[in-house]
Parts: sequence; C-alpha cells; structure tokens
Amino acid sequence: MYWASWYASNALGSLTLSPIALICIERMGSFSFTPTLRRVEAILVAAVLAVTCFFAFKEDTSIASGYVPALLYLPLPIIVWAAVRFGAGGASGAILVISVVLIWRALNGHNLFDVGNAEANVFAIQLFLIGLSCPILLLGAAIEETRHAETVTREREERISFAAASSSVGLWQYDLAAGKFWATDYCRTLFGLPAGVPLDLDRLLNRIHPNDFPTAHAVFKSAIARAAPLEIEFRVQGPDRGYHWVSARAQPVFGDDGKPTAMTGAFADATSRKLAEAEADMQRHEIAHLMRVSMLGELSGGLAHELTQPLTAILSNAQAGKILLAAGKKNLPEIGNIFDDIITEDNRAGEVIHRLRGLMKKGEIKYEPVDMNELIASTLRLLHSELIGRRITINDEKTPDLPPAHGDPIQLQQVLLNLFMNAMDAMDGVAPSRRAITVSTAVTDEGGIDVRISDCGMGLPKSQEHSVFQPFFTTKKRGLGLGLPICASIMKLHGGTLSLQNNVSEGATAIFRLPPPGA
Repeated sequence: MYWASWYASNALGSLTLSPIALICIERMGSFSFTPTLRRVEAILVAAVLAVTCFFAFKEDTSIASGYVPALLYLPLPIIVWAAVRFGAGGASGAILVISVVLIWRALNGHNLFDVGNAEANVFAIQLFLIGLSCPILLLGAAIEETRHAETVTREREERISFAAASSSVGLWQYDLAAGKFWATDYCRTLFGLPAGVPLDLDRLLNRIHPNDFPTAHAVFKSAIARAAPLEIEFRVQGPDRGYHWVSARAQPVFGDDGKPTAMTGAFADATSRKLAEAEADMQRHEIAHLMRVSMLGELSGGLAHELTQPLTAILSNAQAGKILLAAGKKNLPEIGNIFDDIITEDNRAGEVIHRLRGLMKKGEIKYEPVDMNELIASTLRLLHSELIGRRITINDEKTPDLPPAHGDPIQLQQVLLNLFMNAMDAMDGVAPSRRAITVSTAVTDEGGIDVRISDCGMGLPKSQEHSVFQPFFTTKKRGLGLGLPICASIMKLHGGTLSLQNNVSEGATAIFRLPPPGA
C-alpha cells in the first residue's frame, strides 16, 4: 500500500501540475492581462467546474449509494467543453481545478471517497484523478494537434494560393468520388465571378466564351470521366463583354490502390502570351511578305520578260489583223486564228500577273487542298526566264497522281521559290553545261507529301548544315539570312519539316515534308 500510494502521488503530481506548468511557461511571452471574451469564457468555465465539483463530490447521506456514479459524471461535460474550446490548456486547467476542489473537500470534511481509513481514502482519490486525467489530457492534446495541423494546412494553402495568384495561376481540385470541387480565390477573379458566389466546376465552365464552350466542356467532362490528363486553352467572357484567354491543365491523383481519386490542376491567365504570339505571328507574316516582295524584286528582269513576250505577241497579232482589214482581205479563218492567238497570249500574261498578285498580297493563312505537282509547275513557270538566263536545266521526277496536300498555296509557293532560288545561286560557280536542278515528289509512308529539290553546286560545309536555319546566318555575299528560317517556320506552321543535306557526289538537297490531310 505504501509503494502504491507513493507511485500514485508522484503520477498525480505529474498529471495535474506538470502540463499546466509547461503550458504557462510556453505561453508566458504572449500572456496578456487584457480581458478578452476568450479569457472571460475560461474564467466562467473554471468557476462553473469548481462549483459543480464542490457539490458533486460532497457526501450526502440523503442520496442513495446507487446515484453516486451519476454524481461523479456531473463535471464531465464541463471538462469536455474546456478541452474542446481550449485544447491541451483547457484540459490541464480542468484537471487542476478538479484536483484542487477534491483535495480541499478531503481536507475539510467528508466526501464521496470516504471508504475507510485515511490511507485508503487518499489512494481512492488518487486513482480517481489519475483515471480521469489520462483520457482528458489525451483528448486535449489530440484537439490541440488537430487545430495545429489545420492552422498549418490553412497557412500553407494561403501561401500557395498567394504564390499562385502572384503568378496569375488559380489552383483547383475535383474529388471524383464525392463530386466536390475546390479552387483558390484567384479562380473566381480569373473567371469574373462575384465574391459571394460559391465556386464549382460547372459555374466556372459556364463563363467560357460561347464559341469555345462546347469543345472545352467536352474536354473537361471526358478527362474527369476517364481520369486522364487534360490541357486546353479557351476564352473567358469578362464583365465588360470582353474576353481573355485562360490555359487549363490537370492530371489525375491516384490512391494507394492505384485507382484515381481526384483531378487536380491549375487555371492560368494566358492573355499576355496569346497577344505576344499574335504579335509575333503578325510580324512573321510581315517578314515573310517582305521576303516574297524581295524575291520578286530579284526576279523583276525575268518577270518583265515573261510579261513582254505575251504583250508583244498580242501587239503583233493585233497589227496583223488591222493590216488584213485595211487591205480588204476578209479571210475569216485567218482572222479567227489571230483572235485565238490574242486570247492565248492574254491568258498567259494574265497568269503571270495573277501569280505575282498572289505572292505580293498580304492576308490571313487559308488552308485548302493543294496540288503540289501543279504548284511546282506554276513556280517553275514563274522562274522560266530566270532559269533560261542562268542556263539551268530542270530534271522533272515528280510522281503522277499525287494526293492533294493541305496548306496555304501562297506560303508553300514562297518556300518553293526560296529553295529554287537558293539552288540556282548555289550553282553560280558551276560550268553552264553541268547546271541542273532535280525536283521530285513522292508519297511518304504516312500518306504525306515529300518534295526534294537537288542542285549540282558546291554543297554546304559540314559544320554549317544545321546553322543555315538560324536567323541572319547566310553563305551568300548579299543574303540576309532570313529565307530559310522563314521557310522552316512556314513548314512548322503546316505541321511539316524542312531539312537541308549534302548529296553523296556534289551539291545539296532541300527536303520538305507535309503531313497527310487531317494529321
């Protein structure tokens, strides 16, 4: 009994005094005597608990012994309230109040724990307080830990939300099982929703521009249903009936069993990037147009000759017809032949002018089916005088019945013009008898179009095969170094590729490939 009482007294001291002492020491720096509602509440809870314990632990002979356990439970609701409201501090304070009241009762009169001699009474009180203290302290500690975890989580969410908002990014998560949607406040700003409106996925998607809504809504619903990653850009209507661009990305989150549990992602304001891309695209179109005009300037002599020939023929036929009429010869078949020649030459001149107007005009890209063989033939007709002047032969190895490609014919003809001009310039130092350009077309294994333009020039230095596509890099004395980079960007815009490689024997070959339609 002695050793049990000795151990119980030490344990009781550790349970009643140590926790409250440690809490007071920990919070000593932030302790203030300024009355607040929380401190008033703590004082009221302590006072009510003390009064309840004072009457609950009083021995009353008029109360049947069967009601004694009910009296012991009377302080419990107040103790739980103190632990829930004040955490570990409230639980420790409640235990201290109960211990003080019960000890005071034991020293100043009879109490519920009068079971025999003094040693047995003390031991009964110790066991009661120890049995009560352990679960209450654990409850208070668990509540304190939970609140701390909630505070830390909330602070982290606020920091992440602030960092995301500073980067113009709104975070969101969709619980697949519960169907619950969570998002940061910046998502509300990004989609133009008022402050009091609750956030949910459908409400956000309804803010998408009507032209983009069907596609975006289908992509979101499909990704959530299949738990698959998504990446999409769309326009969002603003309060002023304007719109801005939003980029959305998401990926599934998987549980321990490997099954998807949620979709987490981010909304980002992509308006600045879209405007920069549009401006860069406009500048690229301007530069491409200037390059076309520059090439036409280089070909101006040959083009003038191409126009002079049909105009001269028209003039000669018109003069011959006039002479026939002046001589009184009404040879209708011969006059008909003269008119046929005039029409033919007029069509020839009109075709040259039509091609020139197409290359010189500016406008948006128009994708349409393109007969690549015909486009190559049209480009060679445009270069006819230049090829004759430079004494260059064309070897035609085009594949007949080539399927149509899909692209902008003006831009694709610009690529062909640039490659043919480069091939002609590469053979300036070659003997005229050996000057030849071989042009071939073929269908790739994937169903696309492969075009190759080979020359018999000096080829490219091995160290410069990849440098030719860098802006302002040129091997010509008067070149700007923009032709091939612009051609490469045009091919990339069409989903194709452009490459340049040396031939086995002599010269180089330019290869550009277009993907099959719909790829």
